[in-house]
Amino acid sequence: MSARDAGAAPLMPGSLLLGSARDLQRDQLGTYEQAMHDHGDLVRFRIGPPRLGFEFDAIFDPEGARHVLSGASVGYVKDAPAFTELRRIVGEGLATADGERWRRQRRTLQPLFTKRRVAEYIPLIGERAQSLVEDLRSDAARGGETDLRAATMTYAANVLGEALFGDDLTTAGPIIADAVPLLNQYAARRGLAPLRLPASLPTPANRAAAKAKQSLEDLVDGLVQSRTDRGQTGDFLSLLMEAKDPETGRGMDTDVIRDEVMVFLLGGNESTGTSLSFALHALGGHQAVQDRVRDEVTAVLGDRVPSADDVEALSFTGQVVDEVLRLYPPVHTLPRRATADDMLRGHPIPKGRIVVVSIWGIHRNPKVWEDPQEFRPERFEGSAVADLDRYAYLPFGGGPRACIGMHFARAELAIAVATVVRAFQIRSAERVPRVTAGIALGPRDRLRCTFEPLSN
Repeated sequence: MSARDAGAAPLMPGSLLLGSARDLQRDQLGTYEQAMHDHGDLVRFRIGPPRLGFEFDAIFDPEGARHVLSGASVGYVKDAPAFTELRRIVGEGLATADGERWRRQRRTLQPLFTKRRVAEYIPLIGERAQSLVEDLRSDAARGGETDLRAATMTYAANVLGEALFGDDLTTAGPIIADAVPLLNQYAARRGLAPLRLPASLPTPANRAAAKAKQSLEDLVDGLVQSRTDRGQTGDFLSLLMEAKDPETGRGMDTDVIRDEVMVFLLGGNESTGTSLSFALHALGGHQAVQDRVRDEVTAVLGDRVPSADDVEALSFTGQVVDEVLRLYPPVHTLPRRATADDMLRGHPIPKGRIVVVSIWGIHRNPKVWEDPQEFRPERFEGSAVADLDRYAYLPFGGGPRACIGMHFARAELAIAVATVVRAFQIRSAERVPRVTAGIALGPRDRLRCTFEPLSN
């Protein structure tokens, strides 16, 4: 062992030339799981040739996640290749900004995402969930299996459009469906590449990404211009344009608003739509759990559209949502860069080192969760989670940078699950889906289910 490696975390074996680059690009999540099981809760990875590439450490336990994310240790910032690529696509919105810019935007946006504010959107979310039921009923009438993700992404786009931007984004669905997965995978590949060619080079991948990015920017510019022309209407975009930093009284300029809309458009649509598809698919493979959700929905709602109080009362439905987000966290890794020398889980972290908090790994760590691969919503019953480490469950991140939209997302998922299960018996074609890890988690294949209408 060289002096450079003294005390360092164990190194994940890889090829001499590329280290773990190909393994991570081919199966990032599986590679992380193997590293965790073989080498422990902190593992070092090499990308590229020795001394010419770069190294990073991946953490797989709650205590390490707390150290990196809570802000209690030396600074860890969002300065990593994956975020560099994401910033090129969505700009410096709340999810990608750092330092004072992030603090100012967080202060400005926080009042727009309180539970009280989210409650105002609940009736509209319920209406959109009922529209999802009608779409699924049409598919069922034609017979055969439904491609779950296509239906749930439409639902997420409609909620996002009407609740947040005051417009029905159904017509923009093809743009989002084509552009977001492509940019997702493109940014993830470049973030793990041993050598990143300039994005300006006219390679096929760069040209396709540039075209997809332009299509989303045109969509966002149209939304902003529409709101400017029509005047303020009380929707999220109007509130965004009116929002002021409570400390300075400053509003956000046009470029910042555009970046925030890009982040919400990509994150709000992709993550929620995909999570809902995983939730319905999981229920289709676990009939007893599905029946229990249906019994609860019948008792709490009957035939009513949910209210904000109903969302809290649908406790087991909420546990299903929580368990799906544990098994399939939309943001599966959180990369950070150390701004000073540090010690993490007994190993030195030099200044400038990238540390990846593997949410996927923590959620599937057998030292943290019993039978972590199993779908068990009862894990999240009140008494069962009382002693759970706060950083053992991170579907919305952790610390001061936890996702600002978590209340909205959970309500959107719970209402859709409740509304669909009340209307259908769901049966999944396969029990456990294969997943792929771009910037966000997604299914590798079509999620195939049948929806059998229930008589009311």
